[in-house]
Order: sequence, then C-alpha cells, then structure tokens
Amino acid sequence: MPRHATQTSFKAGDNHRYWKGGTSDYWRREARKIINCPKGLVVHHIDGNWKNNNKSNLMITTQNEHIKIHNKGRKGSFIKSSLKWVLQNKIMELTSKEYSSRKIAEMLDIGKTTVLRSRRLGGN
Repeated sequence: MPRHATQTSFKAGDNHRYWKGGTSDYWRREARKIINCPKGLVVHHIDGNWKNNNKSNLMITTQNEHIKIHNKGRKGSFIKSSLKWVLQNKIMELTSKEYSSRKIAEMLDIGKTTVLRSRRLGGN
C-alpha cells in the first residue's frame, strides 16, 4: 500500500477507481523475466504490442537504442524547430519593414501573440 494511503482509502486492482484492466508495467516486468533482461537495459516489443510477451517478440536494448527505434522515421521535432526558425526569420523581416504585429499575424496566418513572442526573442 502506498505511504500516503490509509487502510480505507486505498483500493487495489480492479477495486481501484482508475483500474483499466492492468497496466503496461505489469507486462513489461513479465517481459523482463521471460527474456532475463539485465539491469540497466530495457526490453523492446518488436510488434509494438506490450502484451505480446512471446520470446520471439522481445529484444533487449539500451534505453537510447529503444528511443531511436520508436522515433525511427519521425522527423517531427526537427521539422518543428526548422519551421520555427523560418517563421521567426519571416516575422523579423516583416518587422524590419515596419508592419504592425496584427498585420504580420494576418499575413502569416498566425496569432498576434506568436508575433509578439518572436519579436521579443528576436530582440526587437
């Protein structure tokens, strides 16, 4: 029982009000036992289903490799930062031409607050 819980307030398992039929932690612990995963490494479920603990579906990796596997093909954060940079430069360019924040927001189809924040970050 958790330290903060009292005997009457804590309900375990399917009696708990947030119970959703089990947690991924249970299945991950089971996977670690099945594949005999050493401490400091993690288990990757090849098919992406953390309830499928067949030995052929489990792979031991480092945390860093595991993150790379799950992010393979995703360029979202790079694209977001690139777009942010392009947008910032466009806002600074229009600011130098003395357009108002409202006009820049309308021209770029973004919020006025975004323009104001970019100007603040750009030093204007």
